[in-house]
Amino acid sequence: MNPDEPWREPVDAEGPKRNREIMGDWLNLGVSGFRCDMAAGVIEDDPDVVETGKLWGEMRAWLDENHPDAVLSSEWGDPAVSVPAGFDGDFYMQVGVPETVRRGGRRGQDDPYFREPIPGHGQPQPGSGDRRGR
Repeated sequence: MNPDEPWREPVDAEGPKRNREIMGDWLNLGVSGFRCDMAAGVIEDDPDVVETGKLWGEMRAWLDENHPDAVLSSEWGDPAVSVPAGFDGDFYMQVGVPETVRRGGRRGQDDPYFREPIPGHGQPQPGSGDRRGR
Protein backbone atom coordinates (compact mmCIF):
# COMPACT_ATOMS: atom_id res chain seq x y z
CA MET A 1 0.00 0.00 0.00
CA ASN A 2 1.03 3.56 -0.62
CA PRO A 3 1.68 5.13 2.82
CA ASP A 4 0.38 8.43 1.45
CA GLU A 5 -3.03 6.82 0.85
CA PRO A 6 -3.97 4.91 4.03
CA TRP A 7 -7.67 5.23 3.19
CA ARG A 8 -7.21 2.61 0.48
CA GLU A 9 -6.46 -0.13 3.03
CA PRO A 10 -8.94 -3.01 3.33
CA VAL A 11 -11.05 -3.23 6.49
CA ASP A 12 -8.91 -6.06 7.88
CA ALA A 13 -5.62 -4.16 7.41
CA GLU A 14 -3.55 -3.09 10.42
CA GLY A 15 -4.78 0.53 10.40
CA PRO A 16 -8.50 -0.29 10.73
CA LYS A 17 -7.71 -3.06 13.24
CA ARG A 18 -5.81 -0.53 15.33
CA ASN A 19 -8.82 1.80 15.26
CA ARG A 20 -10.93 -0.95 16.83
CA GLU A 21 -8.31 -1.44 19.56
CA ILE A 22 -8.26 2.29 20.33
CA MET A 23 -12.05 2.52 20.36
CA GLY A 24 -12.22 -0.55 22.59
CA ASP A 25 -9.78 1.01 25.05
CA TRP A 26 -11.91 4.15 25.33
CA LEU A 27 -15.14 2.17 25.64
CA ASN A 28 -13.57 0.07 28.41
CA LEU A 29 -12.77 3.32 30.22
CA GLY A 30 -16.44 4.30 30.16
CA VAL A 31 -16.91 6.32 26.98
CA SER A 32 -20.46 5.82 25.70
CA GLY A 33 -19.67 5.97 22.00
CA PHE A 34 -18.22 7.99 19.19
CA ARG A 35 -19.21 10.66 16.72
CA CYS A 36 -17.34 9.95 13.51
CA ASP A 37 -16.49 13.12 11.62
CA MET A 38 -16.60 12.99 7.83
CA ALA A 39 -17.91 9.42 8.02
CA ALA A 40 -19.06 9.41 4.39
CA GLY A 41 -15.61 10.31 3.10
CA VAL A 42 -13.30 7.80 4.74
CA ILE A 43 -12.80 5.88 1.50
CA GLU A 44 -11.62 7.71 -1.61
CA ASP A 45 -13.04 6.89 -5.03
CA ASP A 46 -16.29 5.52 -3.59
CA PRO A 47 -18.92 7.84 -5.15
CA ASP A 48 -21.85 5.60 -4.21
CA VAL A 49 -20.38 5.02 -0.70
CA VAL A 50 -20.77 1.26 -1.11
CA GLU A 51 -17.35 0.42 0.32
CA THR A 52 -17.74 3.13 2.94
CA GLY A 53 -21.01 1.52 4.04
CA LYS A 54 -19.29 -1.86 4.26
CA LEU A 55 -16.52 -0.40 6.42
CA TRP A 56 -18.97 1.15 8.89
CA GLY A 57 -21.17 -1.95 8.82
CA GLU A 58 -18.16 -4.02 9.84
CA MET A 59 -17.41 -1.54 12.63
CA ARG A 60 -21.02 -1.74 13.83
CA ALA A 61 -20.85 -5.56 13.85
CA TRP A 62 -17.63 -5.41 15.90
CA LEU A 63 -19.22 -2.95 18.34
CA ASP A 64 -22.38 -5.04 18.67
CA GLU A 65 -20.29 -8.09 19.51
CA ASN A 66 -17.80 -6.42 21.86
CA HIS A 67 -19.55 -3.28 23.15
CA PRO A 68 -23.28 -3.67 22.48
CA ASP A 69 -24.24 -0.50 24.37
CA ALA A 70 -21.85 1.74 22.39
CA VAL A 71 -23.36 4.56 20.37
CA LEU A 72 -21.99 5.35 16.93
CA SER A 73 -23.07 8.69 15.47
CA SER A 74 -21.99 9.98 12.08
CA GLU A 75 -21.27 13.33 10.56
CA TRP A 76 -22.65 12.16 7.22
CA GLY A 77 -25.53 14.44 6.37
CA ASP A 78 -27.74 11.68 4.97
CA PRO A 79 -29.42 9.49 7.63
CA ALA A 80 -31.11 7.40 4.91
CA VAL A 81 -27.63 6.11 4.05
CA SER A 82 -25.70 6.46 7.31
CA VAL A 83 -28.16 4.65 9.59
CA PRO A 84 -28.33 1.52 7.38
CA ALA A 85 -24.51 1.64 7.27
CA GLY A 86 -24.48 1.03 11.02
CA PHE A 87 -24.79 4.40 12.72
CA ASP A 88 -27.30 5.03 15.49
CA GLY A 89 -27.84 8.56 14.24
CA ASP A 90 -26.52 11.19 11.91
CA PHE A 91 -25.44 14.61 13.10
CA TYR A 92 -24.30 17.15 10.55
CA MET A 93 -24.03 20.84 11.19
CA GLN A 94 -22.96 23.41 8.62
CA VAL A 95 -20.64 25.83 10.34
CA GLY A 96 -20.23 29.26 8.85
CA VAL A 97 -21.62 30.61 5.64
CA PRO A 98 -20.33 29.44 2.27
CA GLU A 99 -17.97 31.94 0.66
CA THR A 100 -20.28 32.46 -2.31
CA VAL A 101 -23.01 33.63 0.06
CA ARG A 102 -20.70 36.03 1.92
CA ARG A 103 -19.72 37.61 -1.40
CA GLY A 104 -23.35 37.91 -2.51
CA GLY A 105 -22.97 35.05 -4.96
CA ARG A 106 -25.65 33.04 -6.68
CA ARG A 107 -26.62 30.83 -3.75
CA GLY A 108 -27.24 33.81 -1.52
CA GLN A 109 -29.56 35.30 -4.13
CA ASP A 110 -31.35 32.16 -5.32
CA ASP A 111 -31.62 29.99 -2.22
CA PRO A 112 -34.86 30.80 -0.37
CA TYR A 113 -33.24 29.75 2.92
CA PHE A 114 -31.23 32.96 2.77
CA ARG A 115 -34.06 35.18 1.51
CA GLU A 116 -37.03 34.32 3.70
CA PRO A 117 -37.23 36.42 6.85
CA ILE A 118 -37.83 34.95 10.26
CA PRO A 119 -40.91 36.65 11.72
CA GLY A 120 -39.91 39.68 13.77
CA HIS A 121 -36.39 39.88 12.36
CA GLY A 122 -36.80 42.10 9.31
CA GLN A 123 -36.01 41.41 5.68
CA PRO A 124 -32.53 40.06 4.87
CA GLN A 125 -30.49 41.78 2.22
CA PRO A 126 -30.07 39.72 -0.98
CA GLY A 127 -26.84 37.78 -0.83
CA SER A 128 -26.15 38.71 2.78
CA GLY A 129 -26.24 35.09 3.90
CA ASP A 130 -28.05 36.13 7.07
CA ARG A 131 -31.61 34.87 7.16
CA ARG A 132 -32.38 37.04 10.19
CA GLY A 133 -31.91 40.22 8.14
CA ARG A 134 -29.15 41.59 10.37
